[in-house]
Amino acid sequence: MSNRTIRLIILLMSLSFLGIIFFQLYWIGELMDQKQAELSRDLDKALVGFEEGLKENEAMEFLSKGVKIRSNNFHRLGDAKFNFVSEVRVEDDSAIKNEISQKFEVLTTEGYEGKVVIYDDGEEDLEVLHIEDSNVTKVKLIERFNQKKSELSEAINNIAFEFAFKERSFAERLEGVNTDSLLQASLENEGLKGLKYHYEIRDSEKDSLISGNNLDKDVDKVIDKPLLKSINSVESGVLSFQLMGEDSYLLWSLWPIITATIILSLVMLLTFGYTLQSIFRQKRLSQMKSDFINNMTHEFKTPIATISLALDAIFHPESKADKKEVEKFGDIIRKENERMNRQVESLLQAAQFEKGEINLKMEKLEANELIKELGDLMVESRKAEQAPFIDYNFEAKNHLIISDRMHLFNVFRNLFDNAIKFSTDNAKITVSTKNDNGDLIVEVRDQGIGMSKKTLEHIFDSFYRYTEGNLHQTKGFGLGLSYVKDVIHKMNGEIWAESKLKEGSSFFIRLKSELND
Repeated sequence: MSNRTIRLIILLMSLSFLGIIFFQLYWIGELMDQKQAELSRDLDKALVGFEEGLKENEAMEFLSKGVKIRSNNFHRLGDAKFNFVSEVRVEDDSAIKNEISQKFEVLTTEGYEGKVVIYDDGEEDLEVLHIEDSNVTKVKLIERFNQKKSELSEAINNIAFEFAFKERSFAERLEGVNTDSLLQASLENEGLKGLKYHYEIRDSEKDSLISGNNLDKDVDKVIDKPLLKSINSVESGVLSFQLMGEDSYLLWSLWPIITATIILSLVMLLTFGYTLQSIFRQKRLSQMKSDFINNMTHEFKTPIATISLALDAIFHPESKADKKEVEKFGDIIRKENERMNRQVESLLQAAQFEKGEINLKMEKLEANELIKELGDLMVESRKAEQAPFIDYNFEAKNHLIISDRMHLFNVFRNLFDNAIKFSTDNAKITVSTKNDNGDLIVEVRDQGIGMSKKTLEHIFDSFYRYTEGNLHQTKGFGLGLSYVKDVIHKMNGEIWAESKLKEGSSFFIRLKSELND
């Protein structure tokens, strides 16, 4: 995938993401406006309900002081015969809610019409109710009674407002009224629970504070509501209501939608990021595989060319007669053949580990002896070249481990090869072993060119090669350390590296000790 295609994908995904975020914010804004309009309507209803509550309290006070409506007996009039009465029951109801007790008797007869009269304490008739028959008596009586009760309540309220209190001041009319509770109840009746507010009730003529918890001077929005306005349109008082934290209240009312929007946006953002990461990872892997193919071609081409030249030299007429020359070229062919064989083996092992087809043959091994054996072999095989200097620092008393000899041998061989490969002059390698909490720690340290932090993050990745700009400067396929990591993990061990540029690198391996098990 080209860089241009990647940039186009990023641009389109970014525009799509930003567009969705924009429409989500627009939608939330519209919902906020709708909720704000609903809040204003509910608030107006609540303030109207607060005023109605004040009027009801005045009506209660008027009735409790000036009117008595109590009747304890219902009498049967007309020509009804009491021997036809089949049921007598006493029920409680009230002419005025929660104030005056109105007791009455329900009398039912079978197939006989009659009348019931309610008397007050002055033995004057208040109302006459008709009884039709036993099946509908209860329903008719209750319906008629509730209707008369409502009409009576409304009439008494009007009388109270226009006559009983017109000489009293606004402050006197609010005496004994818990305005805090009444206002809170009015708000809750409209579903406005948890609302924060300030309010004041003032006498509109004297401009004096009657009740309230003072207004916040830093908030400009105040709702003024006239209270207890009489027939002649003179305002007796005014309620100033100040809503606090309106935006917070509206946002809280929309929290399910906002939360869902945030979660969906985060999911989209994470998906977007993961997609980009996958694109760049695939691009990097594609580049690494391309480099691997080029390098593999180079790595195989060199020994093949060397073998071809050696064979030509062997079959040259002058070389055939010289036995030493033939042996020399034969040795070259053998070494190049071994080199290609190791490369092929590394490829096969990498493929097997990737498919999980490697079966380790675990056995007891002396780690110190295995490392010493490998080191001596490395020095012996490089006598013709610049042989490495290997220093052994074996501090581990318990160095018996359970491992696969061949694969562990290849692990340390790869580490030694890397130490030699990245050393500028004669390679100096220090191998140390020690015990830590019963485990065996092996350190392979060199004094080579070292690695940067960025390189350390990828050294165990397959096909990764530290090339320093020249593709073929570093030999190998980039599979050695990946193979080392897979083998150590297969043995339930750990491996990590530490390095600084121009100061060398250290590789650490932790393996379970046999005695520790």
